[in-house]
Amino acid sequence: MVSAVLCHFFAEAGKKCSADRARSDMSGLACRNGAEIFPTPTCRPAHACEGGRRGLPVWTACLSALRGRSGGPRFAADRATGDHAMLLAGLEALLLLALWPQQNVLLIVADDLGVAHVGCYGIGTDPPPTPNLDALARRGVRFANAWSMPCCSPTRACIQTGRYPFRTSVGNSTLNSASCLQAAELTIPEVLPGIPCAAVGKWHLDVTWRRASPFRHGYQYYRGCLAGSLASYYWWPSTTTSGATSLDFGYATTRTVDDALAWLARQRTNWFCYVALNAPHVPYQAPPPHLHSYTLRNNSSDVKLTYKAMIEALDTELGRLLSGIDESRTTVIFVGDNGGDDRIVEPPFDASRAKGTVYEGGVWVPLIVAGPGVTSPGRAEHAIVNVVDLYSTIVELMGGRQETGVDSVSLVPYLRRKNLAPRRQFSYTETFTTPSGADADEPVFERAIRDQRFKFVQLATDTDIAEEHFFDLDNDRYETIDLMGDQRFARSIQRLRAALMHLLTAETSGSSKHPRVD
Repeated sequence: MVSAVLCHFFAEAGKKCSADRARSDMSGLACRNGAEIFPTPTCRPAHACEGGRRGLPVWTACLSALRGRSGGPRFAADRATGDHAMLLAGLEALLLLALWPQQNVLLIVADDLGVAHVGCYGIGTDPPPTPNLDALARRGVRFANAWSMPCCSPTRACIQTGRYPFRTSVGNSTLNSASCLQAAELTIPEVLPGIPCAAVGKWHLDVTWRRASPFRHGYQYYRGCLAGSLASYYWWPSTTTSGATSLDFGYATTRTVDDALAWLARQRTNWFCYVALNAPHVPYQAPPPHLHSYTLRNNSSDVKLTYKAMIEALDTELGRLLSGIDESRTTVIFVGDNGGDDRIVEPPFDASRAKGTVYEGGVWVPLIVAGPGVTSPGRAEHAIVNVVDLYSTIVELMGGRQETGVDSVSLVPYLRRKNLAPRRQFSYTETFTTPSGADADEPVFERAIRDQRFKFVQLATDTDIAEEHFFDLDNDRYETIDLMGDQRFARSIQRLRAALMHLLTAETSGSSKHPRVD
């Protein structure tokens, strides 16, 4: 009976969409053909709107029609009550189960890649060719104000948990068991029950397999390097799901894509795949010539040129990876984990404010999302967002269990609608080292918080605040003018300082694996 009702609903919704598409509320999309959207024989929407993209718009349309918000089909003239309401609630749940889980998510993280070296951002003076990234941006949304953490491990912990570093205690590069991702932290695979999850490439959230391996944090498959960097891109330790490690003599970027494609080829249901490329992190080594267009001497001493060749090689392999998935059913997320180090920084950024700092050269990263739920592709989204938001985004895309206790804000609404009001008041980034043994006068914390316009930076020791700085990012994106002593901005300075203190001291409560963040 449920199948018959669903079939009837889809057919009626399709007729309504064709007849009155101007009034349909489908995340801003206009249907081309209702029969294409709701094919009665299978009782499952096959095509969305605007050129046959699949996924979220259909889901939105079905629920809008069920709830009576779009002028779509109803089973009575008035809003339902009693048993009728229960039937509609049941149908809504069935739609969620039937439509939403068809989504795959591919998350790709590049290592030490800021916005200046990705051409579609239009910021760098001489970025390397990245045709596949540029094409991905044309198919999706390019987030123009995305922040990461200043270095590798904190960003990766934020992505996996949806929580800022001061909550996870992963504040700098993971070098020992004290700074690894703790078992109490709930990760993306752990809230996606029944969905195959793979991690491929760099892990860098533990130094051994025992405490915080991908397997212990919910991934059923892993192959890659656990450490933060490779001794060489041409010979490196590769660890598998069982914990066995052997030397791999393939070029690391190519081998990571090979491993991801091999796992993806075995999947027969929807999946989540986390691909963490080592490139273009040190060591700066010339990639295989067929992957890039630069003329490089063997082990070129031109670090900047080699770095760009590594990015182009990454982009080439990205194209091969994307050609191996069904993009009509897959949301692709590409992000940098932090900016590049001081050796490769080019104008307009300052080399003294690169990777490892909370300044824009260290934390302003490319973030591109493309997939079936994107409306008006090829646009830039200027709302402030954070790598911590990828957690809730992925969980929502895959219909997982949204947890309390996270700092993450889903980006899905930005994919569905353009010109959406910012969902965040503030974005935060930080790095810290263990104070034990440190000079009491040396900063051991770097923190920054921003709103849509202003940025407040605080450098602190374990016991005291050492420095504070304030910038107007709307008019000074590269932080050349410190406005900390300018009385015209005293109220904005105080507002951001108060927001920072509130974030760091807010009480938490709850009974889940990690506590709720108020």
